[in-house]
Amino acid sequence: MKKNLPNLQILLQDMIKSSEVRRTKQDILVSSDQPLTLLDVKKSVSEQFNVLQESEENKADFTNENVALIFSTRAIFYFFTKAIQVKDRDFLADTIESQKASILDAIQYIHHNQLLNENIDQEREFFEQNKQYGNKPQACYTLMEGNMPKEHFEYALGFYITICASHHPEKKDQLHEIAYWYHHFKSLFSYVSNAEDIGKFDILTNETLLKYFYIFCDLQTMNKKFMYTELPFMERRIAQNDYTHEVLPCIDIHELYEMLCIDSIIRPDTKQYLVEELVAKVFFNKYSIAKSLDEHRAQVDVINSLKYFEGQTRPMKFAGFKRDDYYTTPSQLFEKIIYLFKEEISDNYGILACLYMLSKEMDIDEFASLFMEEKEESFTLRKHYLKLIDKALEFEVQKNAELDSKNWQGKEYRRFYNIFDGYEDRIKKAKTAEILRIQKQQQNIDLGLDNSTSLKKDLLQYFLWFVIFDKIGLYYDNDENIYQPHSEREKMSIPFCNATMDQEYKDINKVNKWFNDLLKKIGVENEVNLSLDKVKDYWSVILLAYNLSRIEPASKDAIVNELNYIREQQKSLLHIDIKDISKKEKDQNKIDEIRKYNDDSRMNHEKLRKIDCGFKIETFAQKFYPFTSSSFVKEGTQNPKDYFIHGFERSIQCKCLWETDNEYFDDGSLDWVKINSKGLETRYLYRDRNAYSHHTKFANVKALLEPSNWKNLLIALSEFHLLLNTDLWAERVGFRLNSPVDSSIQNDDVFFQNIYLQNEAENLFDTLIRYVQEKYKCASRIFKILDSQKYKETRCNGGDWKKECLPIYKCIEYIENNKTNKNPDIDYSQCKGLDDENGTFVIRLEKMLNIMFLVNDTYVSDVQSVKFMDFYSQYNMEISLYLIYMTFALNYCDEVKIE
Repeated sequence: MKKNLPNLQILLQDMIKSSEVRRTKQDILVSSDQPLTLLDVKKSVSEQFNVLQESEENKADFTNENVALIFSTRAIFYFFTKAIQVKDRDFLADTIESQKASILDAIQYIHHNQLLNENIDQEREFFEQNKQYGNKPQACYTLMEGNMPKEHFEYALGFYITICASHHPEKKDQLHEIAYWYHHFKSLFSYVSNAEDIGKFDILTNETLLKYFYIFCDLQTMNKKFMYTELPFMERRIAQNDYTHEVLPCIDIHELYEMLCIDSIIRPDTKQYLVEELVAKVFFNKYSIAKSLDEHRAQVDVINSLKYFEGQTRPMKFAGFKRDDYYTTPSQLFEKIIYLFKEEISDNYGILACLYMLSKEMDIDEFASLFMEEKEESFTLRKHYLKLIDKALEFEVQKNAELDSKNWQGKEYRRFYNIFDGYEDRIKKAKTAEILRIQKQQQNIDLGLDNSTSLKKDLLQYFLWFVIFDKIGLYYDNDENIYQPHSEREKMSIPFCNATMDQEYKDINKVNKWFNDLLKKIGVENEVNLSLDKVKDYWSVILLAYNLSRIEPASKDAIVNELNYIREQQKSLLHIDIKDISKKEKDQNKIDEIRKYNDDSRMNHEKLRKIDCGFKIETFAQKFYPFTSSSFVKEGTQNPKDYFIHGFERSIQCKCLWETDNEYFDDGSLDWVKINSKGLETRYLYRDRNAYSHHTKFANVKALLEPSNWKNLLIALSEFHLLLNTDLWAERVGFRLNSPVDSSIQNDDVFFQNIYLQNEAENLFDTLIRYVQEKYKCASRIFKILDSQKYKETRCNGGDWKKECLPIYKCIEYIENNKTNKNPDIDYSQCKGLDDENGTFVIRLEKMLNIMFLVNDTYVSDVQSVKFMDFYSQYNMEISLYLIYMTFALNYCDEVKIE
């Protein structure tokens, strides 16, 4: 008996390793040089079972010293028998009842002699929380009491062994041997306990894979790559019990993988092989051989061993290279799985999640090839290209006729006569085979037997769901609420995980509801239909899914690429540029054409306003000196009472294209005052794209620093001061009063930073007013940045109330009416304000403009810079959801109604 278990342990190890042998063509087994088959396992277990039956130890009476070994041996043989019976019901079928009875005898001895502590309160609590186990818990309790359960014996026995192993792990315990063998055969116990119903085993596999995908999405590292790179972090979080039972995997991924390896031996089928290969690649980055070159390398060895080469330089054209094997690429594995599963893939949400993770390793060409549809015209094109082969073959006939007519001989004749002779037959056979393949494919489509095109579209539809699932995990809570026990991120992602297990991704109406609800959460007013049936630009959805599914270190570039394509979509579908009509143009048709174009542009601009409605960021934070210095912030601390950690927070709106908010005068020129006013509260993703890809200054900031725009600059400073003094102040008061964490306004450092910015804006404003009056040589006059009394009187009256409460408009009018120098040389570097003896006014002005227009300027010194957490990373979820919305909204732009 003592030899049985080590032999069975080797057998189980070889069963698990056989999958790797099959994938990698390596000889790594202990007992064989070839992958094991079910026949090999049956033969080995039968031989070992016969040895056990003849063993004197097996027939001996139980004692406290031998009961653990006898029980472990009988139980492990029983589990091997039941594992084989998953495929072959007749294997040792006549011994099953006797095996169960002998196991029960050992359990009864353990029970009557009180060798096992039977306190299972924690297990009872677990089963009460998880109702999906049905009658299995009762079977476990019955076996614990030393009685034979009526059903679920395998599950109950596995549970019993687990209890023994957890309660008696120490060598001094009488049952410690059960614990020892439990760890070596755990995957076998789990397989048999769950594989009695193959359908439920497949569900368990999908559920475990999906829950690991959920945990991957939930990781907040901001540097996630692939499942196998983040697996140690995921396992640590699982071990720390960071997850509720709703999303906690029932089985460890290593254990599940071993179960899949066992299953590929028990149920040797291509599907089982591919599922094992997929899990091995996604979770452990284990490679597979697509084509072995062992034969090629053997031929090289033979050639190199020829005596002809001894002592001579070996010409490489004979010796050749010992090349490496060809590995299966992610796209090849993806295609094999889709080809084999076909429509069934839609029911396997865990495998879909793994395919989504696998796609992260592909480039755009590989990714796109998986989803591109076979269009009807492609068959016509294929037939055309195949006809060209006949034309090319005619060249040989013509050349032969030419040579024969000239009766040429010699080198020219040998070179060109029968020029395709070496491979002409092969070309003709290949052409015939391709024609037959096309005819069969077209026939299958006509008969409804080939639905690969619709399957590709469905698969892309499912991928959009997993893109959204992936991005929800990147949702960051407001800093104020991060200490709550249940975060908004958890509230968003757990229901999404449950909906995936309910296969709601297959119902486009439910998908639309989920997505539009998410849009409302981020403040998007519109709704959109994510169905692929009506999209005009199918490629735009493929590119969208590709860009948004990239690993986090590449997500910035991917978002920029997506913004680039959305910009091209907008230009193609909704041109909004206004063309000038030259005074020299005399052709009335051209004039009418330009006017029609401009009318369409104005209509398109109104459509764009409706489509690009924007999303909201409730607590957009900026950090600037002196509040970034270590004197103000205790670095590395997460104590919420430390001030100035989060920066200056305010609510903003984000839109895709800055042209969306363009305002025009009657003559068609841009109204920069209104554009700048909206820019104080709106961040435009495409301008972020410009700053990120070209490292340029924001257009608003660059324009306002031009001396000729001093009027717009003063108006912008006034409006920002007004915004700080009124809307942002009131918004923060309301936010603090409604905060569930701390309603104390006195502890909010944002109010102090608000006053700080008001003072700086006012100082810059006063300095500029004095400087401009001096340059225009008009009598100096004091103008306030804000008339508070006028604001209180006019804010609720409607109309153009800003002009009433902002004195800058009267100031500009005063300068225009009283200037004596009509061409002043304005240079902001000569402008000096408080403490500006070193000419720092321009630096202060640019820093203030960066704060005003929500710019992240990190390419200067710490004193000058305006910092916040990387925008694309901090708000990746919101940006991604909005880009999905914009892609589909532009596809449906013709349906937008404009009065």
